[in-house]
Amino acid sequence: MDGITQAYIDLHNNDKYWLNEELNADLASDPFATYFDGPHTPHKVLITTSPKASKAMHDLCDELVGAFP
Repeated sequence: MDGITQAYIDLHNNDKYWLNEELNADLASDPFATYFDGPHTPHKVLITTSPKASKAMHDLCDELVGAFP
């Protein structure tokens, strides 16, 4: 392996080290970590229509309600 290739590999490995350190620092200070790591509750979906929705729209909403548990 020549000196240039070795220098590139060393530089690349050093970048990976610094990126890992930066990533770990970001993850440690993430304000939303408790939300994503905590107990999970089922998601809710609200399907709405306009007051004068057509029959086709009501049919579509009925299908959507059946698609989401």
